[in-house]
Amino acid sequence: MACRLLLDDVKKAEVSLRYSFELLSQLESVISKYLKKNINFDELQAEVGYLHEEFQAELKYQRDTHRGLFLKDITDPLGELAGQLEVSWGLFIYGHKDYCRQYLYLKPYIKICLKKIQQCKSHIQINKQEILREKQAILLKKNLWKTIKPDFQNVHKQLQLLITKEATREQISDWAVKWILADNYGDKQEHVWKILKKIAGASLKKSPTEYVYSEENFREWIKELEQSV
Repeated sequence: MACRLLLDDVKKAEVSLRYSFELLSQLESVISKYLKKNINFDELQAEVGYLHEEFQAELKYQRDTHRGLFLKDITDPLGELAGQLEVSWGLFIYGHKDYCRQYLYLKPYIKICLKKIQQCKSHIQINKQEILREKQAILLKKNLWKTIKPDFQNVHKQLQLLITKEATREQISDWAVKWILADNYGDKQEHVWKILKKIAGASLKKSPTEYVYSEENFREWIKELEQSV
């Protein structure tokens, strides 16, 4: 779907669609009962009157709440169905008995709406899964710095090369991105370089001839990278 919904919106929309589905199913059932002479005209009028009001209210809620975006695919057939309901309801009000023909026209619209609603519910499920996957990916990125097991000898070697200028910033940054960040933060090379440079500079101040390195330094560096994402 073109419209990206928040999880709360998805849940609200799903409830709304379920209720619309239920109302349309009930309407179809009532029509069927009357055509089979299982209920009389007064019973039909009473049930259709209730369903008509509920459906109109639900249609208004859907349009007002989602502003026609989420329910774009079904508002047209729903609108046509609502128009047909108004005609049929008018026949009831004025006591006409030939409503059966009107309801036969309604049934195709009901079928269309039910199909559209099922499709929308399917889209909702896909959207839910996408949102959950995105949330999980964000959590994984945020916790990456806690789970990395660095090769301390390699870290020491690479940063020594940086300090002694035996390796260029591009080489070290490229190594850091590939080794530390893998493919997760390929666009963070410049930020990686700045932090590496900061760590290297602080180390040289402590010991001009030897890089002072600890696991704590490394963890703080990774944490700072994570916070920049």
